[in-house]
Amino acid sequence: MDSIDFASSYFLWETHSGSLGRFQVESITILQHEDDNFIWLLTPAVACEVYGKNPLFCEPPYFFTSVFNKDMVKIFRNYRKKNADTVNKVSDIFSSIKPLLHEALRQKIVCIEDLKLAVTSGKQIIGKFRVETKEIPFQTIYFPVKHINISVNTNEFQVETGLVLYHPKLFKNSAVAFIAFNNYTTVDFMIFENNSYIQKSLNGTVELYFT
Repeated sequence: MDSIDFASSYFLWETHSGSLGRFQVESITILQHEDDNFIWLLTPAVACEVYGKNPLFCEPPYFFTSVFNKDMVKIFRNYRKKNADTVNKVSDIFSSIKPLLHEALRQKIVCIEDLKLAVTSGKQIIGKFRVETKEIPFQTIYFPVKHINISVNTNEFQVETGLVLYHPKLFKNSAVAFIAFNNYTTVDFMIFENNSYIQKSLNGTVELYFT
C-alpha cells in the first residue's frame, strides 16, 4: 500500500439503475484487526443533477464526497443545514463496487535531502500515518501529499493536505478532515462535521515516500 499511485487510482461503481461511475481515490484508511478493514475516501465534487438539463449544478450548491467500505457507503454534504450526511448499505444503491488501485515503484524518504529531491523533481509524494492513540487504535491512513513547504535556510518542512477520514471505526459517526504536520510523530486534524469544525492533534508515526 505504501506504493499506491493515487494519480491513477479510482473507485468504480454501478448503480441498480444502470449508471456507471468512477471517482478518483482521495485517501485510504486501513483498520487493523477488523473484517471490513479497507475504507476508501473519494475525491470531493460539487453536486449536480446527473443526466439533467441545464443548469446542471444543484441549487443551493454544495460539495459532497463519499466513503466506502465493502458493505457501507456514507455521503458527506456541506449543506447549510445539519444532518445532511447519509449512510446506506452498498447493496441498497449499487449493484457492484470495485476499487481500481495502481501501484508504482516507491522510495522511502529518510532525510530532508530526500524530501527536497522529491519536491524539486516533481515526484509524487505519498504519506502514511499510523495512529497510536487510545481514542483511535489500529488505524493507518494513506494519502497523497498535495501541498508542502520546505525552508532552505532551516530545513524545516510542513505538509498541509487532505481529505482524509477521521474516526473511521465508527463509520456512521465518522467525519472528513484536512491534515497538517511538520514532524513525524504528530498530525493536526481539522475535522468538519455538520457545518462546524474542530481541531485535534493525534500522536502516531508518519512516513513519507516518493514514486
